[in-house]
Amino acid sequence: MAVEEIRGVGAGIMAARSGGLILFALCAAVQDFRKRSILLWLFWVFSAFGLGLMAAELFFGSQEADLRSLLLRGSAFLPGLLLLPAARFSGGAIGMGDALYLLTAAFYLQAGEIMGVFLGGLLLSGGAALLILAAGSLSGKDRGREPLPFAVFLFPAVILTLYLKYGPG
Repeated sequence: MAVEEIRGVGAGIMAARSGGLILFALCAAVQDFRKRSILLWLFWVFSAFGLGLMAAELFFGSQEADLRSLLLRGSAFLPGLLLLPAARFSGGAIGMGDALYLLTAAFYLQAGEIMGVFLGGLLLSGGAALLILAAGSLSGKDRGREPLPFAVFLFPAVILTLYLKYGPG
């Protein structure tokens, strides 16, 4: 395969990865906002697509697939894997969908980017929770037990992460 073809394939994989992640994040945010849950098939479909992109990158990408790069790629799954038992034993404070979201996003992003998305979502949801509590205390209503759909706050964090990664400059 010529070098120009490899670069073209790499750019196509990069565009498919960004587009797939944005579509997944948007679908998950809409479902989480409307139903307070994310359908399991969404995780399966976008995980399979991301796995296909990872395989295509290994076979057609311009980077060599050595042990170090595979370990770095695999470390992107750690935040989601660590969140699984936390979701299981938190009594509903952390949703299983949040852990599955991070696992699915790991097919598209690197470990540091996953942590950026997670922390960005935490900051945004924490800010929204403070606003809801403040509004509730001003109106005299107790809003401390209202659940927040976390995927809604992960969506802007995904967009910001991709902008910082591929944006102008």
